[in-house]
Amino acid sequence: MESLEQFHGIIDRVNLQEGLVLKLHGSDKERRLPPDLTRLEPAKPGQYRLKATGEIVLDPDFTVMWTVYPKGYKGNDQ
Repeated sequence: MESLEQFHGIIDRVNLQEGLVLKLHGSDKERRLPPDLTRLEPAKPGQYRLKATGEIVLDPDFTVMWTVYPKGYKGNDQ
């Protein structure tokens, strides 16, 4: 099953145990991403609209995209 998830917040902390931890905008919730800072891309100034909610994020510092596969995924050609 494919899905798209978008969220934004403030980078709260980064470490090998927890990964990159975001405090989500407008809540006390946290989201964890892998601790690979090389995936962070500087964002161009402007408005970014989240597809699922329509929320607009103004001038974020970074963007990052991850593709997550289910455990045991072998690819389409196997």
